[in-house]
Amino acid sequence: MSRLLRRLRKMLRRAKSLVAIGSIMFFLINGFHLTSISTTPSLAVKENIDIQQQAAASTQQFTITLQTHYVCGVETEKLQFHHQREMEDWLTEHGYRWKVLERNGGHYVLGREVSDDLSERCKETGYFGIDQDGVLTIFEGPPSDNKVIQTFFRIDTKKLESLLPQEEVETLIQGIRIESMEEYLGVLSTYSPFAEQ
Repeated sequence: MSRLLRRLRKMLRRAKSLVAIGSIMFFLINGFHLTSISTTPSLAVKENIDIQQQAAASTQQFTITLQTHYVCGVETEKLQFHHQREMEDWLTEHGYRWKVLERNGGHYVLGREVSDDLSERCKETGYFGIDQDGVLTIFEGPPSDNKVIQTFFRIDTKKLESLLPQEEVETLIQGIRIESMEEYLGVLSTYSPFAEQ
């Protein structure tokens, strides 16, 4: 019987070592597998990341700043789009009228020139007058407010005072209201002969 016990002990020792080796191998294999899963994103995780990036890109604001340069004044309008497709549709329909002045990511600045009209700002508040340096100027509001919109040429004030009635000189100093392109051109043609040479 002692022989049998010795054999059983021997077999148990071998079995314990095999179980231990098997356990170690099991943990090494599964541990490596778990590590590789945790460091390498699955296909589902990758797709989720792509969807989030697309959603972020689709919520980006797109803006177009429109600058219309008139004979007198500049008007600016800002358009905002929530999706790039909306902006592209607007550009397809209206973009031919505009020139790209600047582009920065999702922001565009477009400009155009209108050579036969005044801006609404000039029509509503524009006055021709003379600034402190004797330059023919368009002001926003009366010249005394000193809000310059556009300057032209220096006027020979001595020549102006000697050739025009004092009332007309005073009218220019106080400000001549302009509301149309015809008035604008009329004032320029009246005072251009008094430009300093």
